[in-house]
Amino acid sequence: MKIIALEEHFADPAVAKAGGREAQALSPGFGEAFGPSSGLPYSPTPEVLQDLADKRLADMDAGGITMQVLSCLGAQT
Repeated sequence: MKIIALEEHFADPAVAKAGGREAQALSPGFGEAFGPSSGLPYSPTPEVLQDLADKRLADMDAGGITMQVLSCLGAQT
């Protein structure tokens, strides 16, 4: 069976840098609530979010994911 994961995210360092101040103002506690130290079962690190190749594909394989629909974090600011 094919599994397509929706609402998956990636981070572009240039987008994060350009919109970082605005994103922090809109959601001041977001990083603490959902970051790697939040205790959630899966909270990817910035390095994982920026990887669109080997690490992401290995993670998809481990989870049985066939395809992901990606959204760029921070692009809404």
